[in-house]
Amino acid sequence: MIDQILTASVFAAALRLATPPEYYWHYTQDNEPYTTFFKRYALKKEDGLLLQGGVKYNRNGKTSVELSPYVYFINDFIHFDLINFVSYNIDRATLYGVEFQVAQKLPYGFTIFGNYTFQQSQTKGDPFVAQFVAPGDRGFDQIPGLPAHKINAGLAYKGSRFNEKLAFYVRYVSSQKVIYNNNTLYNTDLRVRTQPAYVTCDLEASVPIYKYFTLTGYAYNIFNRRYQERFGYPAAGVNMGIGLKAAY
Repeated sequence: MIDQILTASVFAAALRLATPPEYYWHYTQDNEPYTTFFKRYALKKEDGLLLQGGVKYNRNGKTSVELSPYVYFINDFIHFDLINFVSYNIDRATLYGVEFQVAQKLPYGFTIFGNYTFQQSQTKGDPFVAQFVAPGDRGFDQIPGLPAHKINAGLAYKGSRFNEKLAFYVRYVSSQKVIYNNNTLYNTDLRVRTQPAYVTCDLEASVPIYKYFTLTGYAYNIFNRRYQERFGYPAAGVNMGIGLKAAY
């Protein structure tokens, strides 16, 4: 049996208001020249229009494929900058890309899967770049901290006798452009910098015990790779843990 579905979302409006943390970093940090500057202007609500389509393919419940292109037009985009600790509005931002995912069931309870995201952005009227970034980098017209490529792929196992689960993931995130001053004291001359790409490998497992409990465990970044999810702040090395879930 083969199912094919074509979907399209021609119009989807999205309205977003600033959150309390964004208000905090926009209004209250008088020790930073960025927030002192932006306090002159109230945060505006973000108004967007999303265009999205999709194709889904399923064969006998064993092979599934999904493809979803999208474009998102946003007025007064709220950029919450967690590197420089400031929140402000960008006049206009456009996000566009495509998401692709595939899964294939294998014998003996195994499933191989993968998903890929390609994304790009373009901005116009970024007051932070215009006011604080070094003159040589003021042509930067993207949303900072947005990697173009993200891949997550792996192998999962689900047992039929005890309903135990085990999954191995490989995650890749491409390089991205950020705005930063490398923690240089008394220097607000910000530059556009490149945050390196990284690859991590993770394990997750779970097994039900008795009737209402599930024992879980995980090991993230199992090869102890050195990388940064947020520029200037190294991520943790090997991270392991166990847990017990109860459900009635």
